[in-house]
Amino acid sequence: MRKRILATVLLTSTTLPIQAADIDVKNDVIRISGKIQLNDLLALEVETDGLNRPMVVSLQSDGGAFLPAIRIGTLIKQKGWSTHVERQCLSACAIIWLSGSRKSMSTAARIGFHQAYDGETRQVSSLGMNVLRSYLAKLGYSNEMFEFVTQAGPADVRYFTEDDSKRLGVQVIVGATAEPSRQADERPLATNSLAPVRSHVPIQSLNDSLLLRRRPK
Repeated sequence: MRKRILATVLLTSTTLPIQAADIDVKNDVIRISGKIQLNDLLALEVETDGLNRPMVVSLQSDGGAFLPAIRIGTLIKQKGWSTHVERQCLSACAIIWLSGSRKSMSTAARIGFHQAYDGETRQVSSLGMNVLRSYLAKLGYSNEMFEFVTQAGPADVRYFTEDDSKRLGVQVIVGATAEPSRQADERPLATNSLAPVRSHVPIQSLNDSLLLRRRPK
């Protein structure tokens, strides 16, 4: 039923590109794989419509569009779901991973971050960086975490390790998958959390060409 609804929505949404990421729900696991694109928040909402039980979101992606990742992460935070990376999760995918009320990664996981940039000019976007800072603040992360996430330039990647989790005060389960969760964790995700950043430009007016992409080969 959900897939029929999704197909109808996508066919009638002529102004939006076709869903890029593969989203699959089975038991207490939501799997998101592939490039993150504009329709993926809508697809996730359709696939998880009516789900009121603890879930873990398993992520596998080289990245994709910045704003959909922010919106997907916001939804996961609101639902209080856990997030997990088994293999690779870069750029926009890593931004989503940070939203989990419980976060986990395998010992072989590669979770990489870099600065937000404009997909057309390939230059760092100050507006995109401000949105990212505000997003991390709302998740409760520290200024040190923001600096870590944005340390690498658009053509580089900074990988997150177990040592980083300890140094930055971010609770991460390493070597096992986090238990599915539903209730948002009221405890701070990190110490010394950022104050929210107010932007004069609404997030809806941002150009969705702002991308977080993996390092070019």
